[in-house]
Amino acid sequence: MRALRDVEPGTTAHDELIATLKELAPQLAAIGVFEPRDPQIAHLVDVATHTD
Repeated sequence: MRALRDVEPGTTAHDELIATLKELAPQLAAIGVFEPRDPQIAHLVDVATHTD
């Protein structure tokens, strides 16, 4: 998998990575000790695991 920082925002590759990360976010958060270094990934995980 390519790193998010390696693709340009707005490209198909970037959109595909974001979609994959959105699908994986609940599993990543369930690990519990996982702390994403990339702020965009951290935000996706945070949004996916918080409910209003």
